[in-house]
Amino acid sequence: MEVQTSDRGGLLLIESPLGLIGEEVMTWLQYIGQALPVLTLLGIITNTMNLFVYTRLGFNNAANVSFCALSASSLCCLLVYFYSLVLIYVNLTWTPPTVSLTDLNYVTSWYYRMFYDISVVMTTFIAIQRGCCVAFPFYFKDFFTLVRVAWSILGICLLGLVCYMPVFTTAVMASAQNSMTNSTKTRLIFQNGGREAVAVVDVLKKFVLTFAAEFLGVCSMTAIQLGMQAASQFKRGGAPVFVRKKHVNGNDDVVSQDHHPARGLDNPHTRARELRVVKQVMVVTALFVTCNTPQMVASVVARVVPGVDIDGRNRNLFWLMYTVVNIFELFNSSANFFIYYAFNTRFRETVHPTCCSK
Repeated sequence: MEVQTSDRGGLLLIESPLGLIGEEVMTWLQYIGQALPVLTLLGIITNTMNLFVYTRLGFNNAANVSFCALSASSLCCLLVYFYSLVLIYVNLTWTPPTVSLTDLNYVTSWYYRMFYDISVVMTTFIAIQRGCCVAFPFYFKDFFTLVRVAWSILGICLLGLVCYMPVFTTAVMASAQNSMTNSTKTRLIFQNGGREAVAVVDVLKKFVLTFAAEFLGVCSMTAIQLGMQAASQFKRGGAPVFVRKKHVNGNDDVVSQDHHPARGLDNPHTRARELRVVKQVMVVTALFVTCNTPQMVASVVARVVPGVDIDGRNRNLFWLMYTVVNIFELFNSSANFFIYYAFNTRFRETVHPTCCSK
């Protein structure tokens, strides 16, 4: 999120030379970039409401815990991004003599990336969890318990912190002496191994995590879709469903469709609630897969096309991809509230009294 900016006509503009992308496209892009603070503020409001509503609903099931944790990580991500935007706008009007706001913004960007990556892993975990329960109910119906899901979410948060800790400890803001002006200024300093740590984490984020999350998200949506189709056929009394049930003595018996786990959802209200949760997960995952695609494309282009960098010949292309990726990431972090509202009846019933009370 480190940027080089100028103020022209009240707009946040990016200075960049000609490359594969012309200045006309860049000028048009600057107007679109003004959506970044709007999406950020929207996301802060919606995720705060998500936390409030899910806290009111209680943490008595794995779905509430998962979506509440996802909202918390998204809120942290958006708060850090908003702080970064404040640094950018302050740097346009005033340059403090004792600290480099550009360097501080660069350091801040790694905290944004960490929280966003935690949100990515949580979204993927939620998709896998629901995909397994829908596609393989015999094996995972009782596996993802409330306690296991809570511990898994805690593990995801700790894993994200551990992965980014080498960057946080080696790329730091510290006082540096300017021998020419005999002045001291706080700026970014890479300690031993700092640049290597940044490069490794950057590759892990842009390639390993991005592509793995996309693949697992698509697989989970496919599993959910196939599982829902199989459940629908079973409900309509289609082809019999036979499974093998292993006894203690090791022998396998064929069990007819009368023992299908769907029989445990005889209550119409229970079936309707489970179906809404599945649809909610499907839409959240689809939104994530869509918003994650620009990052995949940008990662490949940055490796294939030469000079796609802040100071490279194709820096226009760099800033184009940077802006588009940020818009999709912020939209992904901000839009879940509307999905929860559309598919979760209890969520909707909790929002109405809160927003409409006098």
